[in-house]
Parts: sequence; structure tokens; C-alpha cells
Amino acid sequence: MKLDIDNVNDGLFGRWWNYIDCENFVFQKNVPENEVKDDDILIHKEIKEGETFPTLRYHTILDNDVLEIDGKIAREMLSIKLKEFILKYKKIPYSVNFNKILKNGLIIFKYSPTKLDNFQLKIPVTDFDFDQDEAEEFFKNIENVDGTPLDGELKINIMKENPIIEKIASESGANRVYIFDAEVKEMEKSSSDYMGHISEFYILDLQKGKAAPDNKKNTMKRDFDRVIVKISEKTLTAADIKVGDSVSLSGKTKMNFDFKFIIQNVRKITKKEE
Repeated sequence: MKLDIDNVNDGLFGRWWNYIDCENFVFQKNVPENEVKDDDILIHKEIKEGETFPTLRYHTILDNDVLEIDGKIAREMLSIKLKEFILKYKKIPYSVNFNKILKNGLIIFKYSPTKLDNFQLKIPVTDFDFDQDEAEEFFKNIENVDGTPLDGELKINIMKENPIIEKIASESGANRVYIFDAEVKEMEKSSSDYMGHISEFYILDLQKGKAAPDNKKNTMKRDFDRVIVKISEKTLTAADIKVGDSVSLSGKTKMNFDFKFIIQNVRKITKKEE
């Protein structure tokens, strides 16, 4: 189903939403433009006046409807999905870590897609075909599933989160951010395969620039240290961008399975002329 967040009435009024794909535990710092599915988890956040930490509202999708749930139910749902994932792949998602097995037979996992978002998930040992000693050995050595580009792992150090850019993009109301005068520190060509269709693009590591939610002259621009940008080969080539150039662009923020927190949907990039 297509999700219309403007029609979700949960007592919060901001557009700060997070999304957890129930099948692969990919965490997005915005509501996806594509369709959401039953059992996906949506987290609505808002920092109310006078408060330091955000108020949270949890939701799930049930029979093409958005259903508000409490945090305990959300963790229980994620625990069930984690069990299904482990039984299917004999691995755990890239953002999940095994913690310990309690004396009562509960296996404790920590799902930490970002530094600020943490979920303790619990699965009974009896849900797996192990006794407790076998389970301890298995989960101490279990591997994580991780997404990598088609042609291998990036040398660029990707970013799992970017609080400054995320906050600025959320202020636009459309997850859009404008980048000004950032240095291209590194650039690397990559590719992806979707249903047999190969697309090629570049990943840029931009550093020491300014960012804003729009490009109006009176909008305050804020400094940032780094941001990772995905851009098409055609767009990059047309602008003749090279490492060391100072560039400006706009795009939308996204939590990508392969590249974690990035800016994508960049239609135009310009460089500062000397």
C-alpha cells in the first residue's frame, strides 16, 4: 500500500518518521516513497516544546491500514521477524548483534540501526532446534548479512547516520537537502543489479561544506563535516566533476541497504569556478 503520513493521527504533528522493513531489517530515516507492507514498523518522532528527547509513536501496517501500537508490541514483532530471518538465512541482519542467553532460556539481541535507535529483542531458545549450550556456541559465531555493491565493497567509508544532514533535510518537509561549496574528497564508481538491469553511478565523499533545507537567500546555512552522495554517471560527467572540486547540489536523504545514509536523486551538480 502507498502510505499517506498526513492522514496518520497519533497526536504528533511533525514529519520526522523512521521506517523498518520487516523482511530485512533495513532502517530508513524517512517513510519510503515505494509501497509499505504488512508488519512493517513505522516510528513517528517529535521533540515537543521544552523537551530534550523526542516523543515516539509506533505504528505497523495491517490489512492495508496503519495501526498504532506500543513500543513493547513493536519489539515483539521485530523479535518474531528476527527469528524468521535467522531460520531462513542462518545469519542475522547487518544491524543486529547477539548479546547473551539468559538463564531462563531467552536469547538477547541488540538491534541498533543508528546510535540513537536501539531495540532489545528476545527469542526463546526453544524456538530453534538447539539445546542451550548449542545455542550459545551457534550465536557466538553467527555471521551478519550485509549489503555490498555489485562490483565489490566500497573503499569510501560509508556513514550509518548523519544527524546534522538528517535534521536539515527533515526541516524541508520532503527529506530534501541543499549542499553548498563542499569539497569532493573521494569519488568511486559503482553499480547495482536490479532484476537483471545493471545501472552504473558514482559515490562521492563530500566534506566541509554547508547545508540548508532550501536554496533561498535568507535561509541559514549550517556547516557539516561529511556526507555521502549517490549520483548518476551521466549527471557527474556532464558537470566534469573531479576530486578536489568544490561542488553544490541538492537531493533527497535516504537510508540505503548498500550505502547506509546517503543523498540521492541528484539531478544537477555544479562546481565552483576558480
